[in-house]
Amino acid sequence: KLGTNISLGILFQRPTLAEIANFITKNTDASLKTTYLVPIQVKGTQPPLFCIHPVGGQVMVYQHLAACLGLDQPVYALQSCALNNPDQEHNSIDNMAVEYAQAIRQTQSDGPYFLMGWSMGGVIAVSIAKHLEQQGQRVAFVGLVDSFLIPDNAPTFERDPLYELALVFGGTFVDAFITLDAIEQQKLRDELTGLPYVERLRWMMIWGEERNLLSTEVSIEILQKQLELTEIHQQLLRIHRAPQIEAKLHIWWASQQLAAKLSHTNWSQYTTNTTHTEILDGNHFTIMRPPHITALAQELQAYLSTVRLAPPLPLGQSP
Repeated sequence: KLGTNISLGILFQRPTLAEIANFITKNTDASLKTTYLVPIQVKGTQPPLFCIHPVGGQVMVYQHLAACLGLDQPVYALQSCALNNPDQEHNSIDNMAVEYAQAIRQTQSDGPYFLMGWSMGGVIAVSIAKHLEQQGQRVAFVGLVDSFLIPDNAPTFERDPLYELALVFGGTFVDAFITLDAIEQQKLRDELTGLPYVERLRWMMIWGEERNLLSTEVSIEILQKQLELTEIHQQLLRIHRAPQIEAKLHIWWASQQLAAKLSHTNWSQYTTNTTHTEILDGNHFTIMRPPHITALAQELQAYLSTVRLAPPLPLGQSP
């Protein structure tokens, strides 16, 4: 059916066009609606790892991580409900986390729970952990990958059009941006600054197509929705007040900062437990892609194994 919206869960499970076409033919439109939970890797004997969407709302970024973790580690991701219509997004991260916690419990009814998030996903993961703990559930692991809170006293600095567009396009666009020398980067910024958002997208689509960075089949409408949702999520981050949880926090920071004026969040004040922090090669975007994702996956796998072997503690008691 032309115009049918396919969920990411369907795409992960049916990677070929023939399989997708066959699925659409045999299923009703009701079964194709966007849901929060996306099964990336459903096989495995270990407790599932739940990964939360970044500021763009999509969860394709976790595909590399799931592949590195292997076939014995189930991985589910939670995507935004507003991918097709940004106006349908929740009005706060806390309300978002309530529904995400419910979706997680529909897949795994009781703890211990293992949560992880890159970028905004880490911020949401902390709030999800809070709601699960309030329901009497144990959260055994909360991993944050280059996740920032925006403090009250953060300076309002001029927004970088390259960084904003990188949040929308990601992937090879980021690589192309960071390999430009300083003069070329500034020239690109000057050409984008002052343009309306839609014109920025059109300009970057042409720029990307000329460099074989973007498929000509990607529509301006899809990218516009992505940009609108990114804007909404950035605003939700600005007004969000993170809760304090009982679970330990495991934090990874990228060694190369793209937004130099945003300092690392002191996550230790948001847990009554301990924090463990590590620095990994890469920047905010490349840390989640090969080759850097391998190091992150190895550390994550080793840490999850340690947590699973540890005896459970009563809620409110630190190790």
